[in-house]
Amino acid sequence: MDWGRAKTALICLLSVINIILGAVLLWRWHEEYVLARSMVEDTVRALKEMEVEIDEELLRREYDTLYQLEVGRDTEREQEVFAALAGESSFEDQGSGIFEFQGDKGRGRISSGGSFELVMNEGSHISVGAAGVEGARKILAI
Repeated sequence: MDWGRAKTALICLLSVINIILGAVLLWRWHEEYVLARSMVEDTVRALKEMEVEIDEELLRREYDTLYQLEVGRDTEREQEVFAALAGESSFEDQGSGIFEFQGDKGRGRISSGGSFELVMNEGSHISVGAAGVEGARKILAI
């Protein structure tokens, strides 16, 4: 057996395998880039549909560590809407994202999940699983 030819064939074979593996690696990097870019665009679009403003650069940056993002409710706006519905209202935080209120014209409850309930003194009752205050505004045309 000619060892010189065997070495040359083996080196050529390993070079071809390295080229194939390099191409696969480049393809995966490209796919990861495209996926990350579409994820940012989809996230920004979904947040805009929920009327949440966010700087896209916060999502595009790469961080060494993960950070926690906290999103808060606009409880002042909730109080305004329910005060418009039930008169001057007093609000009480029940914990776990649940707020109860009592007003001149009725009482109600709103949860962080977006559902709310309103019971008016004259006996009418509204219970909605729609998105919080915005759901209430759409239903009650406020």
